[in-house]
Amino acid sequence: MKKLLIFILCCVVGNVKAQSFCEVDSVYTMFDRETAYRIIETEGNSFITVSIGGLNGSTQVNVPLVTLTKLNSCGHEFWRKIIDFGYNNYAEIGELWTDNSNGDVRFTALINGTGSLLKNNGLRMYKVNSQGEVIQNIKIGDTLFQYFRIKSLKINENKYILASNVLLPQNQNSVCYLIDSSGFILANIITPNQSSILEVDQKDDGTILLIFNQQANFLILNIDSLGGKISEWQIPKLDNSWSLQSFGTNFSGTEFLYSATRENKMALARLTLLGAKIKDTVFENESFGPFHLPYERNNINYLSDRYFIISKSKVVLMDTDFNVIKIDSSSKNNSRIYHSILSSDSSLVSVGNGNFRNVGSGNSV
Repeated sequence: MKKLLIFILCCVVGNVKAQSFCEVDSVYTMFDRETAYRIIETEGNSFITVSIGGLNGSTQVNVPLVTLTKLNSCGHEFWRKIIDFGYNNYAEIGELWTDNSNGDVRFTALINGTGSLLKNNGLRMYKVNSQGEVIQNIKIGDTLFQYFRIKSLKINENKYILASNVLLPQNQNSVCYLIDSSGFILANIITPNQSSILEVDQKDDGTILLIFNQQANFLILNIDSLGGKISEWQIPKLDNSWSLQSFGTNFSGTEFLYSATRENKMALARLTLLGAKIKDTVFENESFGPFHLPYERNNINYLSDRYFIISKSKVVLMDTDFNVIKIDSSSKNNSRIYHSILSSDSSLVSVGNGNFRNVGSGNSV
């Protein structure tokens, strides 16, 4: 039976030292092919992760299940709750946030059905209390659409952005909604034609960035907190012969970083929001052994404006000058790491899928 991957690695960013602080074994689940896509820290150095499981091991029914799990600092479960179903087709996780001091959390997802289950298609926002009980299950969007690659942003406690790519007969390839905490649509934001959503982020000045991928360019749409357009501009890709893999913006929303692959190489590039190149470099794939990142999942996670994680089956800690600080190969059996955070005690916490044991090198670097 497959297992939900949780690993915890103590990483003091600044002194740049890393060591394991507890042995984390596999967290067994009742669902085969389960993958965790997001994790956040909550009260008492505990964590909540949201995942999708594929095959129910008891009934052998192939129904994607959206599951929320609360864990202690060594990855052991406090509780585990099924939140929703993928209705025999497809589900995808967006973002996960704490909602208030009561321990409530919100997260976003998309769900697609087929046949008579098309009525379930849509973007979702869930609110769950500290015991895993669902308070809200909000569905947004047209049920005629097939959605893929959800991106979402919490602007404040009562305002959120939900965006996704869609399969449409028209030229428009993405949708974007500004909603309140009850799911009421405050604005239907017009998105550019022939483009797909890459990232949604908030700048230090409170305005929002919507970043789209086009054939030869990145397109950036800057909007205000009411959904009104402030400006729009295009940035040519540095080299369109490379295949875009992952994309991320830094904490302050002042620059972005993306990875691309070609043959046996991986390129990393940092650009300002206006497209000026800050730094780029090329790594041989063998350095990460091998390192083909999946396009459909963003495997770049900023830990601060100085350090970031780029990951697949290995976790590579880098600084923004692209110096490799540490490569951790704790995950085994071709598992993937989908999300990493830096916890309040400077521990690196990552989630994904696959099997593993005894994570953490125990060595300083």
